[in-house]
Amino acid sequence: MSAYDSAKFKALNKQWRKKLEASGFEDAEYENGFLKRYHKQFFDTRVDWDAAPMKEEHFRKASQFLHVHKFKTKAEYKIWELYSEGVSKSEISRRLKWHRTNVCRAIVRTMEAMKAWLDKSGLPDEQD
Repeated sequence: MSAYDSAKFKALNKQWRKKLEASGFEDAEYENGFLKRYHKQFFDTRVDWDAAPMKEEHFRKASQFLHVHKFKTKAEYKIWELYSEGVSKSEISRRLKWHRTNVCRAIVRTMEAMKAWLDKSGLPDEQD
């Protein structure tokens, strides 16, 4: 007999489940150990698969712009480099130890410059 099948374990398990439930904890598994929700279900409900090609194209252009634009500072270059790799603004902020608002402002300024570059170069931007 497994230790998990013992009456002592089952009583202790029941006691802890009540405490966790009372605290608002939601278990990811059923009592039998099977997951309540698999990662595919999680992503399918949160990812817009139709928008994925547009995002891919946006980041491809952002990466291309990284190599043609003259950035004012090394910090703005690094922010755009990370952004063009798909790193989140919060993660960029954490890595560079910059306030998230300043990271967002740098990205917006660079996006405006990229839009002007796309217009000038004749390349279609993301809205075309």
